[in-house]
Amino acid sequence: MDKRFRRFFQDILKHEGGYVNHPNDRGGETKYGISKRQYPNLDIKNLTKEEAMKIYYEDYWVKSDADKISEVSFQIATKYCDICVNMGIQTGRRIYLWALENVGSSLRDWDIQKVVDETKRIVNIGLKDAFIGLLCLLQKQRYEEIVRKNPSQRVFLSGWMKRAEYRGVSDWG
Repeated sequence: MDKRFRRFFQDILKHEGGYVNHPNDRGGETKYGISKRQYPNLDIKNLTKEEAMKIYYEDYWVKSDADKISEVSFQIATKYCDICVNMGIQTGRRIYLWALENVGSSLRDWDIQKVVDETKRIVNIGLKDAFIGLLCLLQKQRYEEIVRKNPSQRVFLSGWMKRAEYRGVSDWG
């Protein structure tokens, strides 16, 4: 884990915080954004930041391919990885592909080399900020859809919308 990934992890903690066991949270008890639902054998209450960072790195940063996207743009990769952390990797990938489609890509399936190539195209033609904005918008739309389907989740909507504004760690950060 390099210095930049550690910076991203610190940014994530601003959204995730410490131990919570909200009765409406479908993930069950959580700490640092790590949920009992995803990690049923983990002692969530006593999870350390170092253990959480290792999970973020291995189970989200690497498994989502954010590490490969970061070679093109660390900022895009950190925004994308944040979506994966909160919504799951499959949903994160769908949102990324929708965003690519909205900036002219015909890519329909997750092929990391093609995703990296399309991300390079976006950066090279000066659409990085617009692309990140599109990821934010699509993330907000997904949160609204979750609440429409399950009104008990409305209690989380304000926080989710704030989270969707997260634009990732600057490529210089």
